[in-house]
Amino acid sequence: MKKLLKNLIHLTVLSTLIILPSSYLSADENDLVIVDMISSKTIPGSTVVPIEIKVEHQDSSLKQFINVGLEMRWNSGVVQNYTMKDDGISGDKVEGDNIYTALISADSSLGENVALVKIGWKNSEIEYPVEFKINTQQFPKMFLMSNLDIVGSENMENVVGFVRTEVNGIPYEVGSDDLNIKLTDKDGFNREIIITSKNKIGNNNDYEFFISTKEYIEEEFNLSANLSIEFLGDIYDSPVQQVTVIRPKSNFWTIFYISISIIAFFIILISFYLLKKWNDKVKPHGFLLDSGRNFIIDFSEVEKSLFSKILNKNSLLPSELKKYNFGNFKLEFFKNYIVINSINANHTVRVDGKPISGSYVIKNESSVGFEGKLFIVCCKENQLVFPVNNAASELA
Repeated sequence: MKKLLKNLIHLTVLSTLIILPSSYLSADENDLVIVDMISSKTIPGSTVVPIEIKVEHQDSSLKQFINVGLEMRWNSGVVQNYTMKDDGISGDKVEGDNIYTALISADSSLGENVALVKIGWKNSEIEYPVEFKINTQQFPKMFLMSNLDIVGSENMENVVGFVRTEVNGIPYEVGSDDLNIKLTDKDGFNREIIITSKNKIGNNNDYEFFISTKEYIEEEFNLSANLSIEFLGDIYDSPVQQVTVIRPKSNFWTIFYISISIIAFFIILISFYLLKKWNDKVKPHGFLLDSGRNFIIDFSEVEKSLFSKILNKNSLLPSELKKYNFGNFKLEFFKNYIVINSINANHTVRVDGKPISGSYVIKNESSVGFEGKLFIVCCKENQLVFPVNNAASELA
């Protein structure tokens, strides 16, 4: 039943083809199918080029049954067969425009060759051949490169590509207007480009060109180029070359924020360390008595500036002790002792009757004599149990 239905469809299609008149170029002698070669009939040898054939039936509803093949007969004796597609991929520019395309590998031999287009019907052995002549010549070749570290571009900004043209390995000069170059960003928008001669600055003709943009393009972009030129009396359009460049995103701000975070972390860490060290320091404690054991000052009550309270929490400076006639010393306070530092090397200082130089540790109570004066430094508050003259009643 299925086979009978399939044969019925074939007979219906064929009968329709026979009934429909036409005055166009035909594939089957009955002017049923329009066939024409859209691509150039002169192609470069030893390269991959698209062959485009327009196949259009007078009844567009029959397009779904059309099958298009291509047989290339090269003058070297090589025969190649291709299936032509109108699907918008594999070299075909637009899907459904009735232009069928095949990417062929052109033979290296130069001269005239035969392109046999075979129009047929799906699931049928019927074919209608149409023959075209194609000439292979040695045309200029174009090489598109996307190496972003191109020699000679050091003094140029935003270089995105490089083009070189040659014929049979020999540099061949073309005009910058002969180059069709297009750059699209990752969103599909065309970006303006600048074409600059490499070897002949200020001249439009050269065989090497830099491709650059006015603005720096980050991330991904697509670069396509081909050559459109008159060569040996023929208009030649070279195959389109494409490269996709993926640039890493700029990591300046990432590095900046990471660096700031690391610096901030260490600043906070150091601040906590210094704060702990500062917090561990003890405030001034103990008393200063004269030689008669008269009370002079409680070290915790010595007036200090705010700046000194912060930076010299556990110290009393000579300037702060000067009003008590004890200005030749700097005192440093620790939990169980006081370190006395003499700042005047020209006078002999005696502690408990013994001369000292530099620093001395007072752990309990010591007498300090200098310049004919004698003082008593008490380290702890409970040492007030010793006799103290002229002390206030609340301190006695």
